[in-house]
Amino acid sequence: PTPRYAAMSRDLEAAGGPKQTLEEFDDYVVVNGQVFNKPFVEKPVDAENHHIFIYYPMAAGGGSKRLFRKVDNKSSHYYADEHKVRRD
Repeated sequence: PTPRYAAMSRDLEAAGGPKQTLEEFDDYVVVNGQVFNKPFVEKPVDAENHHIFIYYPMAAGGGSKRLFRKVDNKSSHYYADEHKVRRD
């Protein structure tokens, strides 16, 4: 089965498509009316982009982990103070 997901397209709205909404809270986000509890994974639509973020709930310490292509012996980094969903 396919996991529940939401897709946000900033380009779609700019081209006259439906309004895209994102609301952020400490332990969840609301994307176009759908609630997603943290932890959740944010992945770019582009399969070649390996910059994947995992956001953790404040109840569990918050922060986020960034996953990326392996460099030397490292493929992720935890950011304790970064908990806002990227908007670029």
